[in-house]
Amino acid sequence: MNKDFDYKRLILKCYSLRAGGAIAWVIGAIFSYIGFTSQSTGSIFWKMLGLGLTLLVTILEMWLNDTNVSDLFSGESTFGDILLFSGGCLSYVYDAYTNVLGLCVLMLGIASPDLSKMDWSQLVVPVLAGAFLAGLPEPMMVSSYKNHPKKPTPYAPQQNQQPNNNKHIKYTAQHKPTLGPVIMPNTQQNTQPATNRTPWHPESHYLQASQRGEE
Repeated sequence: MNKDFDYKRLILKCYSLRAGGAIAWVIGAIFSYIGFTSQSTGSIFWKMLGLGLTLLVTILEMWLNDTNVSDLFSGESTFGDILLFSGGCLSYVYDAYTNVLGLCVLMLGIASPDLSKMDWSQLVVPVLAGAFLAGLPEPMMVSSYKNHPKKPTPYAPQQNQQPNNNKHIKYTAQHKPTLGPVIMPNTQQNTQPATNRTPWHPESHYLQASQRGEE
């Protein structure tokens, strides 16, 4: 019962992180796209480039969150791993900056905001929200996939019984054999002393045979 409750709790936690990360990513992608196009001429080329950069930044951030940073500096990493790590770090910088620009466009109504000329009080909320939308979506989604629990196996009570290895043998009804009376050999016949017996002699045997022949 406790295992089922823990499993449902972990499942709810994982799906909540996944849904929250997806919602935050969509909002951040919108602000990043708006912030990038606010610094361009607004042509179709820059719009398509803004969409492509948004997807590329997301992929690099997902790779960075799924990689153990300590393995990159263990001496076994390749040059490509170092480039991906550097690209992931730059992706967070780009994502946060364009999010702040997009928030300034929508919140303050500035078509092409210049952060260096703006008052710091106007930048507090865009900077905090931009950093939140840039840094949290990917770790939330990666963590939900890594920590996804396995469904517990149903409990089966163990029985202290010997395994039956003869399950495949089919038994048929058999009649018990009927046993007759048991005859024991008479061992007392030869136990009597041979005092009353006449000794055997070949001449006496011959005389008895001759007498029978005369008769």
